[in-house]
Amino acid sequence: MKHLLNDLSNEEKNSIREQHNGGMKVMTENFRKLLNSKLGDAKPLVLEQESNNDRYKTAGYKEVSDINLPNGSYVGNPSGFEKVASPANLYYVSDLHIYDKSGKSTGYLISLENPSRSGYENVDVVITDKKSDMAGTYFFKDLGYKPTEQPQINTQQNTKTLTNKVASEGIKNVTSQMMSDPPFPGEYSGYGFGGVFGGINYMWDCNGVEGMSGVRGMVDGIVLTETIENMLSYQDAEITDGKPGSPCVGFHSDQVKFIIYTSIDGKSKCKNY
Repeated sequence: MKHLLNDLSNEEKNSIREQHNGGMKVMTENFRKLLNSKLGDAKPLVLEQESNNDRYKTAGYKEVSDINLPNGSYVGNPSGFEKVASPANLYYVSDLHIYDKSGKSTGYLISLENPSRSGYENVDVVITDKKSDMAGTYFFKDLGYKPTEQPQINTQQNTKTLTNKVASEGIKNVTSQMMSDPPFPGEYSGYGFGGVFGGINYMWDCNGVEGMSGVRGMVDGIVLTETIENMLSYQDAEITDGKPGSPCVGFHSDQVKFIIYTSIDGKSKCKNY
């Protein structure tokens, strides 16, 4: 091949070079146009993520900064896991729908990023000052849910107070309405705890109750009222001697968590958890 090129004149060689260079230029431009056309049709991964977030809007939800529910303990029902594309990687999200203790949907859900893969069961969700103890993004759809607003504990003289001495009287004043409504704000001091429900200040004096140790100072939290079966389904306490179907009352805060219940043999007991 080399000796054939040597026989060509300089004019012929330059002509071949011009043809070669021109052909390469055309091919490069065509490839660039083809590449730009394909990239222009492709959707960035960021848009895929945004499209996934839009599924909430499609379902009628809007993102909110607060959960406008009374302070208390609610039930979080996870709807399962879904893969979401992001520019960095693939991760999972789960929709945690918030229900009250009577099973009514509040219209709120929390979008959890990278939740535990074992989290298919209902979980306890505590709402305090419009924020949840579960980290995630809040969404809301108006389902007509009307929460029962419970007033804070009121120590004024015109507030009727019902005190239950649990050690001698057993557990009293846990009404059916109280158990069907969300937990209400309360306070715990010494051996007693309670709160205002329906305009009445309910207090449970647990001095002398087996397992009750008491506390110094004042602790703010929520009062839980349920049957023993429902209470154990929502809390992490392990009670094996609870009287079936009996009402029980508990207190829940960041520092203190306990349940006052009736045992099979009729005794009032305290279980810390």
